[in-house]
Amino acid sequence: MRSKLVNYEIKSRIVITNADIESYYKENQLQYGGEKSYRLRSIIVKSDGLSNDLGETGAKSKKEIILAEIKSGQPFSKVAKAYSESSFASEGGYLGEFNYSTLSPQLQAAVKDLETGDLTEWLETDYGDQLFFIEGVIQASGKSLEESKPEIEKKLFDEVVNQKFNSWLEELRRRSHIKTIK
Repeated sequence: MRSKLVNYEIKSRIVITNADIESYYKENQLQYGGEKSYRLRSIIVKSDGLSNDLGETGAKSKKEIILAEIKSGQPFSKVAKAYSESSFASEGGYLGEFNYSTLSPQLQAAVKDLETGDLTEWLETDYGDQLFFIEGVIQASGKSLEESKPEIEKKLFDEVVNQKFNSWLEELRRRSHIKTIK
């Protein structure tokens, strides 16, 4: 009886429109859309005096030389082999392929608007100053709106049911008059 009452008083009055579903889908695109992956290469320039005998000014000029060579058309992998102080220098600075969500927040901010062939700014990291090259951006296919529609509809419906049920109970409590007789 309780579920019939809840169905009559609450569930029968809830309507989830296509506009609601589309709006939720757009707001939660990362959840339903495919995640981007990045193929990254990197050049590391260490700026502390212990690892770089040129010191800070030497590291700064080295970074300028690296950028100048890349902008002149030299392949990033060749420049990385020549100048990077990373253990990946021999592979042209190739780091691998990473999902966006697994990148550090600093790197996420640096690469989020970049496309294949772009460079980040120099980033200060625990390993030294790093320059990242986006070798490739792969967009995984996610669920379409039509595929996600039943899941979103159920989620929205459940949220509204819970909200309305709590409001309905509060209203019943407010209207009830309980008198205790001794």
